[in-house]
Amino acid sequence: MVESGKILEYKMMAEQYYGVGLEYLNEARDENRHVVVVASASGAFLLKEKFPETALVFLMPPSQAVLTERLLKRGMPRDEITSRLEVDMEAWRSAHLFDFIVVNYDNEEQEAADRILRYVHSE
Repeated sequence: MVESGKILEYKMMAEQYYGVGLEYLNEARDENRHVVVVASASGAFLLKEKFPETALVFLMPPSQAVLTERLLKRGMPRDEITSRLEVDMEAWRSAHLFDFIVVNYDNEEQEAADRILRYVHSE
């Protein structure tokens, strides 16, 4: 699918490929449906390039320290946390290029989801 151009963006994580299918996105657009895509920052920008009507929402933790603590509680090894933080810091540097930024505070997951929904429905 990647070679045929049917995938907008893909990444390998935990030895599995994850991607965004163009056919699905085109169908959703044609049917005027909202779609939530979890993508890297570079993938989000590719999505915006292909679908200019896309609203880019950047969901982030309150701080690097909070993210580190969350990952430790999930049992992620420290070396993987270090690698993850390097990738995330790069993404955070591009957050200002997104249409909307939502900070996901501890114990306020529903409020973060509600803010995203209010933004999407206002577009």
